[in-house]
Amino acid sequence: MKIMLYLFSLLMLFTFNGCTYKSNTYYQVGEKNVKLTTQKKYLIIWSTAFRDNQKDISQRLSYIKDGLKEKFRAYYNIDIAHDNNILLETDVDIFNKSKMQNYDETIILRFEEIGPNIKLYLSPILWSTENTIILRYKVYNINNMKIKTNTSYSQFRGGPFTLHSAEELPVDIKNALDEIFVLEKG
Repeated sequence: MKIMLYLFSLLMLFTFNGCTYKSNTYYQVGEKNVKLTTQKKYLIIWSTAFRDNQKDISQRLSYIKDGLKEKFRAYYNIDIAHDNNILLETDVDIFNKSKMQNYDETIILRFEEIGPNIKLYLSPILWSTENTIILRYKVYNINNMKIKTNTSYSQFRGGPFTLHSAEELPVDIKNALDEIFVLEKG
């Protein structure tokens, strides 16, 4: 009887508190973080390459747009644009267009996955949810015509006995942008 009471208490503890974890993974060539200063002029072009059955695309696009605006609103030297066709352009085209517009660096962000996932198990762990952000970014140094970084980034937040929803995605997008971009004054 005591064992059953102990197991029930443990189950209730996990049910109401959950076991949340956060994991960030980088696969990069070049620098991991993108360092931005007020000394240079930047262009950030974001795009999406969602899977075919992605739900609520317009809501996710809004979350991305708002997250980028919030992250960079205090910086007058950063222009942000949305262009899915940028993914079809060559590196030479990106260098040339950026040079004509007098940018020092151009950053291409490609969002591939933004969403919650739920998993059901037939084990003592009955369910698990996880909010996922997967994106790729490439940084072009326009002045010396070199690519500074080409990185794939994934962030997972969740765990057993937790419930995460699409409404929490703005927080996850903010966390991902904070992890990637380092804003330096001066």
